[in-house]
Amino acid sequence: MSEKFTKFFPLHGRDYRADTAHLNLEQHGAYLLLLIEQWERGSISVDEISLRRIFMGNKPSPEVLSVIDEFFHKQDDGRAVNSRLEKERTTAKGIYERKVNAAQKVAAARKSPDVIKELLPVNKKITKSKKIELTPPEKEYSFSGRVIKLIAADLNKLKSLFPLIDLNYELDRFDAAFDHEQREGGKKKNWYMELQAKLKYQNDKAVKEKQATKEGKRSFKSPRGAI
Repeated sequence: MSEKFTKFFPLHGRDYRADTAHLNLEQHGAYLLLLIEQWERGSISVDEISLRRIFMGNKPSPEVLSVIDEFFHKQDDGRAVNSRLEKERTTAKGIYERKVNAAQKVAAARKSPDVIKELLPVNKKITKSKKIELTPPEKEYSFSGRVIKLIAADLNKLKSLFPLIDLNYELDRFDAAFDHEQREGGKKKNWYMELQAKLKYQNDKAVKEKQATKEGKRSFKSPRGAI
């Protein structure tokens, strides 16, 4: 029976050609089928029924049987193996088993109560009844974007400083911009100072537009006494 590690069959092309340069095409095909059989099962049966199965229903010719005699040796149980492939298979099986054992140890360690406790988020705690409960967050944000996060006091302060702008709209817009910059160039520092500067610019712009509107209205007023 084949095992999971036998999914990929190793073939050293240069060595193979050097060892089999004297074989004809029929012998090459038979030799490769025999190697694949050994790789999957560990050894090959050399009785006629088994060989017919290996060769996909074909009866082995004397030339094919000579390949078995040349490249395989019989074991005490009557089966045959290729010496080099046997070593390759033993090595591959050992590597596979070490990986499986390591994975099982990691899985067992993750199930350990101590490890589970370490993996729990900081904002969770285990009660005596071993039920997980969420602790309340340290701060409730009145505005919570991807980058911009403001508590109620900070949000109210910005509203008082910049009364002429749509603050929520501007916060959404700048948060999207900050998030894009952060994804492009790493973590964004001092975003609060930059945010204040941008909001001030928008508020000053609104002040100028308001003043310009007033002056425009004055210019359209008729001079005193004009008909």
